[in-house]
Amino acid sequence: MAHVTIADRVCSDFEGWYNSLPVHKPSNWPARGTVAVALVVLEDLKDDFDLSLDSHRTAGRAQMKGVGVARLTRILAAHGETRPFLKEGGRTNRGGPGAIESMLRVLAGSELGTLPPSERSVVLHELQRFLVDRIVEFHNRRRIKFTYDPSRTTWQAIYDLLRETKPTGKNGPLAQHLVGAKLSLRFPDDDVRNDSHSTADDQLGRAGDYQVGGTVFHVTVAPMPAVCEKCKVNLDRGLRACLIAPDDRPSANSSGGTTSGSTPWRRTSPS
Repeated sequence: MAHVTIADRVCSDFEGWYNSLPVHKPSNWPARGTVAVALVVLEDLKDDFDLSLDSHRTAGRAQMKGVGVARLTRILAAHGETRPFLKEGGRTNRGGPGAIESMLRVLAGSELGTLPPSERSVVLHELQRFLVDRIVEFHNRRRIKFTYDPSRTTWQAIYDLLRETKPTGKNGPLAQHLVGAKLSLRFPDDDVRNDSHSTADDQLGRAGDYQVGGTVFHVTVAPMPAVCEKCKVNLDRGLRACLIAPDDRPSANSSGGTTSGSTPWRRTSPS
């Protein structure tokens, strides 16, 4: 039988605590304020492992200590997540104290306090990592809202939509699916596949994001040497390669430079 460490037990109990949180419609996700406060409290516990709820409350006991957008942003950035998560940083979440109290009880019921401070901080960091992973999932499944304005040109509408989705990292998948939708309308008799944006081309057995006849389309909002190499491979195979990227982003060639006017790749679409 595999040995179960204190860290393993704490992580398992913590996941159980998270799964017990009430979820809200239509997001089907726990209160974002609760998750934000939990991240801040876990950060405080690295310096002072005080599991009393009152120690983490302000003097008036109406709010939690140290909770704010700036601090939450720093904690998320330490785990590689830079997308905005919560405007108030959890300060206005009235249901937070009860949920945090139950989290502290879970930690108190474990043997986490018996570990040396350095080892305990590592475990607390892993608990934060668990929450940040849930936040990443939250961002990735959020739907994009779009309001059609007939007074704007198609170019402007797409430009605004890609700009608005850039902070959440959805501009890349959106750009790919917009191109796919356009190709489906332009070539209704061809099978334009709508594959997952996050799946590599070689995993799907495809030459690029889309292929219509002998032309392969590569869609990216951040042209890098790797996508240029894909274009070269397709050209060597006798295919035509069309690289679609924001018009304000020069595409990097395989030598680290940028594509010139003689390139066989087209650069279109707004940023």
